[in-house]
Amino acid sequence: MLWGEDMKAKEGADTPTDTMSYHVYLRRPPQVMVGSGSLGLTYRMTLNRLLVQEVAPAGLVAEYNSEVAALRALCHRQVSEGDSIVCVNGSTDLDEMRAALKNASDLHICMHRDVPTQS
Repeated sequence: MLWGEDMKAKEGADTPTDTMSYHVYLRRPPQVMVGSGSLGLTYRMTLNRLLVQEVAPAGLVAEYNSEVAALRALCHRQVSEGDSIVCVNGSTDLDEMRAALKNASDLHICMHRDVPTQS
């Protein structure tokens, strides 16, 4: 059992959580300029991860979310506010993850989400 720092802040220090991991694969189309903010994702740095603050209604992440929402078995893998980016293209270094999110054409993003523990 893990205790998510962000979940504790929202729901109180005694709320137990589990961590769900999922992977997101994105490819920027050749016509989209790298570094143009085409992901449509706002995040902030924490000690060891990038915390998603917002998914814009347009961008590669919104397109990904629409695709997985259409598949009932995968709809829980939509990127949401509060999810954590813990690895990008094999790197867990925060600066390298940020650089890859900004510049890489192909992205393999490992995400974590704190979910309340089932009682």
